[in-house]
Amino acid sequence: MVATEIWGSMVEVLVVCTANMIRSPLAELYLRDKFADGLITVRSAGTHPAPGDGMTRRARDAATSLGLSMTDAESHRPQLLTREMVEQADLILGASRIHRSACVRMDLSALGRAFTIREFARLSALVDDNALQRAVDRAGEDPSARVRAATDLVREVRGTTDPPGDPTVDDVFDPELSRRRAHYARAVAEMIPALDAAVAYANRVREASLVR
Repeated sequence: MVATEIWGSMVEVLVVCTANMIRSPLAELYLRDKFADGLITVRSAGTHPAPGDGMTRRARDAATSLGLSMTDAESHRPQLLTREMVEQADLILGASRIHRSACVRMDLSALGRAFTIREFARLSALVDDNALQRAVDRAGEDPSARVRAATDLVREVRGTTDPPGDPTVDDVFDPELSRRRAHYARAVAEMIPALDAAVAYANRVREASLVR
């Protein structure tokens, strides 16, 4: 079975932060690079974007250090989060808990597919391989249904696992207020391993789909 048959062109990931100038566009560029086959669409938006502004200079510098497309980084313009975006997304990754909550307030049905970036990384690692295989098998041939089924398993883990003692561990630090180099480095250090974990989970779903 070829990759297009596994994913199709209907799987959409939405990344959300506040201004859509630092964390969510960096995550968007990073995930788009990891899903370079174009079979998973990644977009980003902000709850309070600054019209006309692009990514901050330090965010663009971070993109460069990660080997991401500078053309895309330079051309990025903040987008306002809309209910339509939330409704269309198969998986929503917020930079922090306030962004996850903003999406759920727009569309209550997003509760089961909205996570923070670090929360999704933490929970998806706990999903059992056999349970994932069964979920993919039950979902049938529709790529979006498979992703939703895999996401449901992560939601179930959230419902059966004790939350972290410090809830802020599920948030990516926001360097916007200070814009210090060290604070940008902290945000990247918190976000990139979590995004890698999300990519790893997507690859597990692909593998389970190939077994069908």
